[in-house]
Amino acid sequence: MPWKNEKLLTVVLFSSGLTLALYSYFALSSIPLTALGIGILATSVSIASTYPFTPYREAVQSVLYSYTANISRILEEFSANSPALYTPSGYILVPLKAKGKPLLKNLNGENLIHSDSSGYYLVLQSPVSTYAIESGTSLEVALAEVIVNSLGLSDGVRAVIRDDTIIVEFTSPRSFKEGMRFRKVLGPLPVHISLAVAAITLDLPLQLGEVRENDKKKVIAELKVYEHAPQG
Repeated sequence: MPWKNEKLLTVVLFSSGLTLALYSYFALSSIPLTALGIGILATSVSIASTYPFTPYREAVQSVLYSYTANISRILEEFSANSPALYTPSGYILVPLKAKGKPLLKNLNGENLIHSDSSGYYLVLQSPVSTYAIESGTSLEVALAEVIVNSLGLSDGVRAVIRDDTIIVEFTSPRSFKEGMRFRKVLGPLPVHISLAVAAITLDLPLQLGEVRENDKKKVIAELKVYEHAPQG
């Protein structure tokens, strides 16, 4: 596994631990959950400092299970129900009490809650770093690198862009027992990661559309361009 893929694992781990630690400490005042978040952060630092060619496939699976569980807890706590908005800047806005479209220019990623004239949004760090996507990379290549090669979320992935919709097909996608709220707000994990990758690669705000799971060997997801989100 190339070293840049190790960095991708570290980013997923770091963002998951940081979100859990901050939210648990400041919002829930939960020492056990705060400790869990700090532990995940420590693991990310450990991986970042490890020899770059050590295989981490089993570690990736463990991290992804923890990631989905931690984010699911946060979504449950806020009773989030609406599909999230994935921004090109690497943030995810989960509508809480929102009417209209968020002002992306005013988004401050350092805050847990973003508010503007359209309402309130939970701010999550994208599981994919903007630095993990090489400039000029095609969407399908970027998805294959992250979804298939780096994280092992699917055996194969194809992407077709049709007007304001990106159709992504996953071959033999992996399930991580995502809760119903996670799947409703962010989509199944392979789709969730793909939304983050596509938003950065295409430099467009995206939102989850229809997901068709015909069988265990194929999933087809629609990623919708959130074209009416004002840039400021």
